[in-house]
Amino acid sequence: MNILYLPIYEPGAHHDVQRTNKHGLRDALAKRGTVTEFDYVAPPQAQVMPELIGLIESTQPDLLFLQLQGTDRVTADDLHRIRENYPALTVVNWNGDFWPEHLTSPDMLALLDNVDLQMVINGSVLPVYAELGINARYWQFGYETATRELPDVPAYDVVFLGNNYSEKRAELYKVLRSLPYKVGIYGSGWPESDGQCTYDFAYGEALYRKAKIAIDDSQWPDAEGYTSNRILQAMYAGCFVLHQYVKGMGRYTDLWASVHYAEFNTLEDLPQAVDKWLTHDEMRGIIASTGQRAVTECHSFDERVNQLFDEFLPAVRHE
Repeated sequence: MNILYLPIYEPGAHHDVQRTNKHGLRDALAKRGTVTEFDYVAPPQAQVMPELIGLIESTQPDLLFLQLQGTDRVTADDLHRIRENYPALTVVNWNGDFWPEHLTSPDMLALLDNVDLQMVINGSVLPVYAELGINARYWQFGYETATRELPDVPAYDVVFLGNNYSEKRAELYKVLRSLPYKVGIYGSGWPESDGQCTYDFAYGEALYRKAKIAIDDSQWPDAEGYTSNRILQAMYAGCFVLHQYVKGMGRYTDLWASVHYAEFNTLEDLPQAVDKWLTHDEMRGIIASTGQRAVTECHSFDERVNQLFDEFLPAVRHE
């Protein structure tokens, strides 16, 4: 099988870091066929479609795997012309982001009329797609593995890896800094950060391995099944995760509160939850081990790609 893969690497300071370290999906797809990667965000807008068409003609892909989060680089008309000219091509899009206003915008819905399968990590938009006859499935991240040796890092009681880009994150910062424990906060945009390791999965894994508790917030708790890859990275490293409530988390991910991780509801509840779990070493260790086993066995990108090829695509072809 020939696969043409269009990953989304955010422009800016982390672009090259992402291309190096976000390798899990690319590697998993390569176990199913020959993968040609096209970084569609990098070229000037005018060059995107000529380069994409040239790659389709030269590689003759069976599967076009897109990561389009908008229609600014590839439009509905662009994709329609591709489908007309290459009718045997299977087209899949995966949007690994939250924003329902982008997932269901008129332009995006028009584009999705030209895909065989749309995959999302925000399960709340699936009823909208179903009503419009768009073939869609929930498809979560897999964990990324380190591409270098793990560095020597500080040990924390509580650690949070993420960027400050909202009022809720600013509130989380205040709560974490108020805790009477050794707290590490890594990322950009914080009033005071302990370091920067965005997309550096080796550094992140090292931090999680040494920490007693990894915090994972939920800024949109009613977005069904929506969570970032943070929980997977922390659990893969064997860290105990204290995750804010997410509607339908277990149903969508098969990761369950009090079994694979612990849960808190609001930021006001977080200090008490941290106090509780730092005094329960044995139970914390049991939950962390259970979570690590579940993530390692069921949440790799290999398993995600197996689900795509063995479950989703056969159903698409049948329909």
